[in-house]
Amino acid sequence: MRQTEPRLIVVTGADGSGKSTLIRNLASQIRQTLSLNFTIASIWDLRPNFSNIEEYFLTLNSKASTLLIFHALHQSLFLARKEKRDLILFDAYWYKYAVNEAIRGSDFAFLSSLIETLPQPDCVFYLKIPPEKALERKKQLTLYETGGIPDDREKFLSLQHQGFEYWEQFQKLHGPWVHLDAEKSEENLLKEAWNSVF
Repeated sequence: MRQTEPRLIVVTGADGSGKSTLIRNLASQIRQTLSLNFTIASIWDLRPNFSNIEEYFLTLNSKASTLLIFHALHQSLFLARKEKRDLILFDAYWYKYAVNEAIRGSDFAFLSSLIETLPQPDCVFYLKIPPEKALERKKQLTLYETGGIPDDREKFLSLQHQGFEYWEQFQKLHGPWVHLDAEKSEENLLKEAWNSVF
């Protein structure tokens, strides 16, 4: 008998930590080894419904941008649940965006109230990586990652370093998480993640 709610597994971490790669590798492993219906979800599932969303986002004040992000999170989770799968692999979930919004000045109490509206995942993988290593992996920086300044590498590094404080706060409040060293090989990361949940 199918559970009322699908299992929710999240891969999160700062920009450039390898979230999408680990999600893709987990998905491939599931397809090869398990008879499990699953889907992959992310905040960007709504992108087809918004033209020039990044440019629009940058015009918003901190409260409005935070609300837009949580709207997208709720809607992408709704769409994933609608598929009636056994498992949802969620890329980033709220964690990365809450950290980024806190850096950009969103009120922490306001963020916390929005976080409480989303379900607690069954497992959270946190990919930790030094900002300098993350920057090496980025082929192109988005305006969101640089605070609206096109391809500003120094701004990216500054924002990522500021984020460590918030990552620690959110982990204390919403942990425990499974920590993974994002500098390890894809193969080792997949093995560690896989052995933690399957």
